[in-house]
Amino acid sequence: MSPIIALSYFTDLILLLNLILFFRGYGKHSLALKIFSWYLLAIFMNQLAATLLVKVWGASNLSLVHIYFILQFIFLSLFYSILLQNKFIKAVLAIGCVALVFQYILDKDLVYGFNGIGIALTQLLIIIYALIYFFKALQNKSPYIIINIGIFFYLLCSTLIFSSGAFLTSKNEVFLQNYRYIWELNIVFYFIFQVLIFIEWYKNYRKKVA
Repeated sequence: MSPIIALSYFTDLILLLNLILFFRGYGKHSLALKIFSWYLLAIFMNQLAATLLVKVWGASNLSLVHIYFILQFIFLSLFYSILLQNKFIKAVLAIGCVALVFQYILDKDLVYGFNGIGIALTQLLIIIYALIYFFKALQNKSPYIIINIGIFFYLLCSTLIFSSGAFLTSKNEVFLQNYRYIWELNIVFYFIFQVLIFIEWYKNYRKKVA
């Protein structure tokens, strides 16, 4: 097993740990943190399903990529709508979801292909929300700043990689070999993201659960 694959599996274990830790103190959480806890559950279940499809049934998990990014868009939009106290974000979320539905209806091939435009737009919106929250944190002491840092840098990296989607459909071996290094960088950033989530829990919520 290569080191990067091992890191990927280890990151999934950290995700599972974060999921357990955040749900342990669920009743004491704010609404924003409850939503973030459900976000962790959603991406863990999606990751589990994707792994089972490939490792157990030998099928493609490409269709689950759509579900992953849509769930991420929904939960993180709700998360930031509370943090920023901005109802406009919910309106953008509703419009974005309707647009995605029509996109898949009009182009059914996207279900089994790759929706680069949809992924790029939904993730860019979350990145913008995270950036706005950075400015808010500079003005006064704000919670969840460690989580926000993780979301911002991970999604920034992820957007650059997934918006094209070429690596998922290309059969050019030279291209895939070169793209592999960028894909590995995404795994590293995802690992850092999960570590930052754990640090957020450890610094600010561990004592509340204990």
